[in-house]
Amino acid sequence: GAEALLRWQHPTRGLLPPAAFLDVLLESPLEPAVGLWVMRAVCRQIAAWRRAGLTVPRISLNLSARQLVMPGLAGLLADLAREHEVPCGLLDVEVTEDTLMTDLDSAAAALGELGRCGISASLDDFGSGYSSLAYLTRLPVATLKIDKSFVAVLGTTPEALAVIRGVIALARSLGMRTLAEGVETRVQQRLLAEEGCDAAQGYLLGRPMPATDFA
Repeated sequence: GAEALLRWQHPTRGLLPPAAFLDVLLESPLEPAVGLWVMRAVCRQIAAWRRAGLTVPRISLNLSARQLVMPGLAGLLADLAREHEVPCGLLDVEVTEDTLMTDLDSAAAALGELGRCGISASLDDFGSGYSSLAYLTRLPVATLKIDKSFVAVLGTTPEALAVIRGVIALARSLGMRTLAEGVETRVQQRLLAEEGCDAAQGYLLGRPMPATDFA
């Protein structure tokens, strides 16, 4: 799989990562339009890969709090997928705990609508925010993404391994998959595999790259 990552090709400062502009964008009136552009760009890219004869894996895209509770989100994303002849099952939306806590009831309803359209959901950066176990039972989420701060210290302390083990057991008991973020070493990969983590992402497996390189 892959995650769609936003970059800004600035006319004088070059290619900027999200840390350079995302906080400002999320407070800007431009944010809904940029979010819609990202959704359309992801569908367009998947369609191009499929036309080229490639077997396309699931592609994740991140949703902000404003996008998640936008009326008709599920229908909009499903319509974009149909417009580009992309199966909804190839799309996954990622939301953070902070995003969910803005309006948990509306967020849960939106994720449910997305699920009924065939679009799965992942809970990003799990463990870095509220980590309230109560809300997990209310969310139709398929994957828990273990925050990279836990993965970074994996293999250095027994406590780090214990936390990872606990998250994996929790996810399994709720019928969710686990995906570890920020995997950069073979030791981290091996320990995660031994604990039964389902998937991983990070520089060990692939750095951010343009669509042509990913193809």
